[in-house]
Amino acid sequence: MNTRISFVRKNAKLNQQEFAAKIGLTKNFISLLETGDRKPSDRTISDICREFGVDRIWLETGAGEPFKPVDRDEQIAAILGRAIAGNTTARDRLIRAFSQLPDEMFEQAEKILEEIVENLQKEKE
Repeated sequence: MNTRISFVRKNAKLNQQEFAAKIGLTKNFISLLETGDRKPSDRTISDICREFGVDRIWLETGAGEPFKPVDRDEQIAAILGRAIAGNTTARDRLIRAFSQLPDEMFEQAEKILEEIVENLQKEKE
């Protein structure tokens, strides 16, 4: 399982410190997991699977595909879940702000966002 944990971390383009922070562990413990000197607890396995969309059977056994297919609703739920958890990225603050808009303002907000996206696309051209 150690090589699969390392694969998940590298696939996420995270160093051991960043990976550890996402699942509430220390860099040293991640290092021990990746070298095979320690075995992950059930909770650690669950945290890795939840945070990185990893298939638990693959992580534990190597059978199947590494990542669970995620549909659009699950992606949206994950993004909203992180925003609700109080993360402080600009995206999370924006999501929280949008969630507080009255229903009648969503159409206007959508138009503003579409204009922003169009302008960004024009700048790339």
